[in-house]
Amino acid sequence: LWCLHEPLKLLHEPTWSPWVLTCGVAVAAAAVAPRQPLVALALTLRLCDTAMLMPFCWDSFYWCFQIDGGLLLLLLLCAASADRDAVARSWAEICRLQLSLFYASAAWWKLNTSFLDPRTSCAPMFFLTLLPTLGYTPSPAVALGVRNLAPAATIGGEACIGLLLAAASNRLRRLGVCLALLLHLGISLTPSPNNATPFSLAMAARLLVTQAPALTALLRHAAERRRTALLAAAAAAAATGIQCARALSFDSRGGRLGQGVADWWVA
Repeated sequence: LWCLHEPLKLLHEPTWSPWVLTCGVAVAAAAVAPRQPLVALALTLRLCDTAMLMPFCWDSFYWCFQIDGGLLLLLLLCAASADRDAVARSWAEICRLQLSLFYASAAWWKLNTSFLDPRTSCAPMFFLTLLPTLGYTPSPAVALGVRNLAPAATIGGEACIGLLLAAASNRLRRLGVCLALLLHLGISLTPSPNNATPFSLAMAARLLVTQAPALTALLRHAAERRRTALLAAAAAAAATGIQCARALSFDSRGGRLGQGVADWWVA
């Protein structure tokens, strides 16, 4: 998942400098042969790239820097002969706790007069632009109610995600992951210019990492059942076609179509 998300970030680089190409080769090598030294090298390069952008980068870059830094530290502390599944399970636990803290903190820092006031909060804008995309255009009275409830709903949703991810129950943790993915789906479907799909991509990849054992079991089950695998491939192809059309409709700046398709499809 990490090796899938990083090339998408590299596609958005304005120029393909030797540094970007080096990062791309390192990530590709880690994807093809996920051995500890290669993964550690790819992580180090990508973390250095983020560090060079700081402090002028999005908050999600800081989240990813700490999560991916945890994996690098884990790889450096573990022996080269350590069981890969054990390392993956350890990172899943570390990643889950980090994401729990990040989402809870996001809710906490929104507890201020600017965000809670619908006149100055960004939450109503996201809610009210998303609803028509989902096929529902609210009446003025409903829109006013959504506007007033949006700040509290945003804080409550992010707080719930943080608490659920920190829960002792695996069922509650998975509910937290599903709630977070639903949040990021809404973010990804929000029309331009308020769309923040790259943030959703970054979090979706790392949220799924927290459920690594369940995800591995699901993939093995799909591989063993040809019909299930074919249905999954058909669904992915249909989603790609739909999102290709969406990418074309949103591409008003002459950007590369491949970027939009990849972003929408993965989201």
